[in-house]
Amino acid sequence: RGDGAAPSAGDGGVGSIIAAAAEDASAAARSAVDAHAEAYRAHPWNINCMTRSKNSVLRYIRCNELVTGVMMPWLYVGSCMSAFCWHVEDHALYSVNYLHMGAPKIW
Repeated sequence: RGDGAAPSAGDGGVGSIIAAAAEDASAAARSAVDAHAEAYRAHPWNINCMTRSKNSVLRYIRCNELVTGVMMPWLYVGSCMSAFCWHVEDHALYSVNYLHMGAPKIW
C-alpha cells in the first residue's frame, strides 16, 4: 500500500488470511453447536417433542391450535422453600417435570 498501514481483510493481504482462519474456526464451532442442538431438538425426552412422539397418545389430538399445558409445555418458576399446590392436571392427565439445572426437587 505504501502508506505504512497494515493490510486489511479486503486487501488480500495478511488480514484476509487471519479472517479466513477465524471464519473456519467459527464454522467448526457452529457445526459442533448445531449438531448438539439438533440432537437435543429431536430427542424424544425433549418436552417440546413428547406430544409428537410415536408412542404418545397426545399425537392423536386433532385441533387447529395447540392445547396449552397439554401439547405445549408451560413454565413455572419457583424458589427455595416455595410450594406448588396439589391440583388436578388439565384433562386429568399426568404431568411431567423437567429440571433444567440445579438440584433436584425436594418434597
